[in-house]
Amino acid sequence: MSKNSRLFGFLGGRKAQGSSTAPAPASSNDRAATTARAPSIDDVRSAVDAFRANPDPRTAAQLRGLLWGLVDLLLQQPADALSTLWTDTLRPMSEALKGSGLRASGRDAREDQQLGVLRLALAQGWNSPTAAGAAVAGTLLVYAYELPLPGPLRSAPDWLRADWAAFLLEMPDVFNREGDAEAYAAHLLRAVSLFHAEIESGREDRIVWDLADGFLQRANFVQAYFNQRNLRELYRLRGDIIARMLSWTGAQCLYALPPRAERHGRIRVGIYAQQFSAHTETFFTISALDFLDRERFEVVLYANSKTGHRLEQHAASRCDRFVVLPAGDLAAQVRALRNDDLDVLLIGTNMTTVTNSATLLGAHRVARVQVASESSPVTTGLHAMDVLISAEWNAPNQDAPDHYTELLWLMPESNNVYAYQYDQDRAGVNVTRESLGLAQDRIVFFSGANYYKILPELTAVWARILAQVPSSVLVLMPFNPNWRDSYLGSPFLARISSQLRDAGVAPERLKLLQAVPTRADVHRIIGLADIYLDSYPFAGACSLVDTLVAGVPPVARRGSTNRSGHAASMLRALDMQELVAESAEAYIDLAVQLAKDRPRRERLAAQLRSAPIRDDPPFQDTRAYSKRVGAAFAKLVGAYDEYYRELSALSPDELVARTAALVPAGAALEAGLSAFNDIAINESLLVPFFRAHADTSARMLDVGACFGEMALPFLTQGWEVHLFEPDPDSRPTLEQNSAAFGPKARVIGAAVSNAGAASLSFHKSQTRGLSGLSASPYGETAEVIEVPCLRLADYCASEGIDRVEFLKIDAEGHDFEALESLDLSRVAPRIIMLEFGTSFAGQTLAALNTLLARMKGCGYRSVTFAYDDDSNLRRGIWSYRLKRVLVDAPCPETGGDWFGNILFFRAADTAFLLALHALLDSAQPHRAFLARISDP
Repeated sequence: MSKNSRLFGFLGGRKAQGSSTAPAPASSNDRAATTARAPSIDDVRSAVDAFRANPDPRTAAQLRGLLWGLVDLLLQQPADALSTLWTDTLRPMSEALKGSGLRASGRDAREDQQLGVLRLALAQGWNSPTAAGAAVAGTLLVYAYELPLPGPLRSAPDWLRADWAAFLLEMPDVFNREGDAEAYAAHLLRAVSLFHAEIESGREDRIVWDLADGFLQRANFVQAYFNQRNLRELYRLRGDIIARMLSWTGAQCLYALPPRAERHGRIRVGIYAQQFSAHTETFFTISALDFLDRERFEVVLYANSKTGHRLEQHAASRCDRFVVLPAGDLAAQVRALRNDDLDVLLIGTNMTTVTNSATLLGAHRVARVQVASESSPVTTGLHAMDVLISAEWNAPNQDAPDHYTELLWLMPESNNVYAYQYDQDRAGVNVTRESLGLAQDRIVFFSGANYYKILPELTAVWARILAQVPSSVLVLMPFNPNWRDSYLGSPFLARISSQLRDAGVAPERLKLLQAVPTRADVHRIIGLADIYLDSYPFAGACSLVDTLVAGVPPVARRGSTNRSGHAASMLRALDMQELVAESAEAYIDLAVQLAKDRPRRERLAAQLRSAPIRDDPPFQDTRAYSKRVGAAFAKLVGAYDEYYRELSALSPDELVARTAALVPAGAALEAGLSAFNDIAINESLLVPFFRAHADTSARMLDVGACFGEMALPFLTQGWEVHLFEPDPDSRPTLEQNSAAFGPKARVIGAAVSNAGAASLSFHKSQTRGLSGLSASPYGETAEVIEVPCLRLADYCASEGIDRVEFLKIDAEGHDFEALESLDLSRVAPRIIMLEFGTSFAGQTLAALNTLLARMKGCGYRSVTFAYDDDSNLRRGIWSYRLKRVLVDAPCPETGGDWFGNILFFRAADTAFLLALHALLDSAQPHRAFLARISDP
């Protein structure tokens, strides 16, 4: 299986049952009764099926008994027997048990005691003889955040590593204890750090690849949101992993969109979403584009598929073009966006949960300025994302920018605007208090917060509110299908019921409702309530809009992160800050006061239902919001343009110095430029540069064309390309690849050298790509043949060539001689690219630096991309990393071999230097032009 096919083989999440009946934990007697025998797979599957069909105390006790029998068996096994037992017998049982949902239920005291034994064993590290058994047992009993991590992933037993890695990334179904959400976030940072350490180690072996592939397929960060932590480091690590994996698959994440010499016409804006359908992200994204000034902006809408939904039709009507990107082909999607030469790209799909197509596109440089909306509720951590747009009322804390790898752009006022005026779905559910079993004289608290947002800490507060308002009931509608298509209802209900009993509240005062078909149906249900209870620390956004539309006063709490500021921001826009609490105690007091103060509730409800809010609510004012978004786009592009205008006014020497200063060092260079090989240099720097600065009359000389891969982008642009390839085995494929371009592509079956001979010996290597005019130090010679030879100066003279935009040379150790065969005083290419390697006899470090100096005397500066292969190439392993980028500088003595690529460019070619600057700037953690923006 190829790397690319593995990368895109994403796994779907499993479904879990919902229920209103809570299972009780098994007693220690239930467990002891089954430890004498090992359960069979049929026993386990039968018990799991029974529990999933009817999760009552009896089925839970039976399943727990089997579980503990399996755990005891694991702990009794010697280390050398675990592998076979696990692989052949116990692993299917483990998967069945983990999929049952039992781990989300409670545990008794003896089970907690046994867990303590497992934790001690794991804390001793993988070298402990009991660690593997304890690890497997732990996966059956708990979620990963409840266990210590025994050490590096590489140190885990081979037979267990993949399962253990998947377990570390597994998203908990529900949190049952206060502090669980915080503990999980801390665990996730530790776990992702382990993956990051392996993937950034520089080893590209099977262990690292499998871990990285598993990470991209399985990592789900939804449950990372529900805390007050700064998640920047967690997402930075995730972004590094994604970038590294993409580079290994050959993706070119970096790209030099050349700055515009002058801006003519409109600012070109792209807006992307995976699809446009009746989803909260669609309503939010439409609010940004709805009234963008079309005289100022050319707007292109992008999606992965065409739904035909009326919201898609409305969004497309607000844009100049609607482009459906090639389905399932990331490289083609990236090319399509890059070919549109965008100034700004706004990504409206959440990039921070799973690794979806929005995440992968966001990891590529496809526009001059790339912007995330708050559809991504936390920082993306992606290298290519420059800005995250929010607003001042959503992020009042001074440390808010510190939570983002992007520049946090704070627009005026609120960021919570949704185009729900275009939601035409009608209510179809007839509902009354009577039909829901709610007495007319009861105070009804309601929350439409999603299941994941309803943490134990929050429901403990709600229980205290109900206790202080004896005549009240709490109605929840937590199973929102926008987040997930099924939920574990049983342990969720069991936890809340237990908290209610602890607060002296009868569990019957809680009612859970299933999702209803439309928002209008939701509004009908909310309209039956007296008070809405918003969630925290992840505040409601769209769910709060629903209650404001329904005219029911909410109680909200402001937290310390942007994701906890949505409700407060919307209520400030309504001048209803009195409904925002700053602490849990204040939240309880406010809810209780409203419950006991009917006139105040009626005043607040009347305010929400008044004509100004009802007819023109600020949370649906897409005209004003689009204007703010447009102002942000214009200011960002203006800062970008101004930065490059100032650079273009510098002398070439000053611009070289500024560009060289952008070259990252060490690990930072490897993270951004690690896979920047000859193909990447061509596709990500030279192709966009020439697209901006050459026309279809341009010409390329490709020396050592092989199959023509480097030339194809220029042939596609209409160039004339002369392809020199002496290897008779490569020429048929080269001729086939270039045939479609007719006389624009000329294949010349000759080697290029300055030797002056009509023919030379050609060493055909056993390894494709290593053949040349001498034996390769990296591979064995299969045979030596005689091939025609020519000088470039003679060829250009005979063909009447006096202008060449691009000369590329790949002559396997004879590159310098090929370059010397061109008379630069007669034909001076704008760009020359050649390979070098000090392992070749004629390309010592001294010879390399002599060439650099000679070319400088001929009016050329240089950029040297040098690699380190850890001696891999001599062993036939085609793996290497970019270690140095030298801008107009000689290569220093390092004590090792140098190999890589050199770009020569005319000394005064400011346009190329600006393109190179843009490329290196895109590899920075923070783009240079953004540093100029102190006050968005």
